[in-house]
Amino acid sequence: MANIQIKNTSLNSGTYVDMGAVMFTPVYKRLTESKPIRGQNTVSDYAIATGDNLGVEQPKLTLTGYIDTRDFVDNAALHATTSITEMTLGYLKALWRVSGTSQTYLKIYFGEGGNYTLKNFDGTSDEIEVLVDTVSPIPMQDSDVLHLIKYSITFTEIDS
Repeated sequence: MANIQIKNTSLNSGTYVDMGAVMFTPVYKRLTESKPIRGQNTVSDYAIATGDNLGVEQPKLTLTGYIDTRDFVDNAALHATTSITEMTLGYLKALWRVSGTSQTYLKIYFGEGGNYTLKNFDGTSDEIEVLVDTVSPIPMQDSDVLHLIKYSITFTEIDS
């Protein structure tokens, strides 16, 4: 399992929080353009359009994790955004509300014993600066008294 940590300079005094993530999916995509060919009506007229490679798009990263409400002593602790070490509902909600002047960073350790880290796009750091695109918390209907909350967050990596 991966150990994934997140920090935002405006939340939790800018310290890292364990995301309780179980899966990460990086997507690296080329920026291409391919325009369809108009006016083809018969099978013999079909042709493949030409395309242009215009560069690369910013990497996207999707993380999936769980928050176990049984890990928190009360409702205030579950919704806390300060003095925490693991992901809370409050921190999750605050991530997409923070101002544009704050920075969000990810550290992702994976492999046996966390021997590997996901590097930023240019390979210079284990700390990846990102923008939060979407946050999606979903209470798990099949968990006992809905104590598990699955969440998914999509990030766009930016140049730090």
